[in-house]
Amino acid sequence: MRLRIRRIDWPRRALVIGDTPRPDCPRCHGHGGWDHHYGDPVTGEYAGTDWEPCRCWDEDRYRVLLPLPRLPRRRTPYVDPWATTGCSTALSAAERGWPVFPRYKLEPGWIDADVSGWELTGEHLIKCHERFHPADPNADIEAAMDWAEGVIGSRQDWRHIREQGFDRWEAGTS
Repeated sequence: MRLRIRRIDWPRRALVIGDTPRPDCPRCHGHGGWDHHYGDPVTGEYAGTDWEPCRCWDEDRYRVLLPLPRLPRRRTPYVDPWATTGCSTALSAAERGWPVFPRYKLEPGWIDADVSGWELTGEHLIKCHERFHPADPNADIEAAMDWAEGVIGSRQDWRHIREQGFDRWEAGTS
């Protein structure tokens, strides 16, 4: 059995771990099955596609790792696109009452089983680095911010956030 993590949408959104098609399968060549196009028996026109899975894997054999929440529908007020009162879509996310997400997060944590360090995440970016000054927490934080700004390529206005006993620094929320 070759395990893979994937997202499913039915019967409920979740992350699951399950079987994967055998990459060297001579029947499906690692695709996991075949598409069969079929037509209407009366008119002969295209009517749909069926999927026939290969015997090299079982697509229904999986375990749920993490159920994913259902996302609420976003309700925005009606905006007349032809109104002459100016563009009402020029409001920022904060002015609309939407949550504002930071562009970059800098968090201390474990980057390996026995190595503590820093993780920088943001816009298509995930970088890790070992602690700079393990004996001096303040110097370590300053050095981590300097390292993060070097990776990002510009100075940032970092905001300290402490939630449930964990620290992180965020930048680029405006």
